[in-house]
Amino acid sequence: IKAYRVINILNYSMSNLLLNVRKVSDLESLYISNIDGSRFTKITPDYHELATWKILLSKNRLYFKTIEDSNKDGEFDKTDIIHYQYLDLEDKNWKVKTYNPL
Repeated sequence: IKAYRVINILNYSMSNLLLNVRKVSDLESLYISNIDGSRFTKITPDYHELATWKILLSKNRLYFKTIEDSNKDGEFDKTDIIHYQYLDLEDKNWKVKTYNPL
């Protein structure tokens, strides 16, 4: 588990165990909490592998990219979908928004 402190909020990156009828694989997910550990919340969707993430302090946002296992077979391949999302760290509801990077 990696934890990062940003403006009294902790971001966590950890693996989830995804159970599949055919195989078992680990998915890396992104979590966030208050500095005291309260409101520990998963922000990446289910069946999504966390690819990258970055905090832009100038915008006070957490940007991240996930790969969706679109057919839920536990394999990531060329048929899977890439999603770009961000979280406004000033938003008290921690609502994830999607965006298109161009």
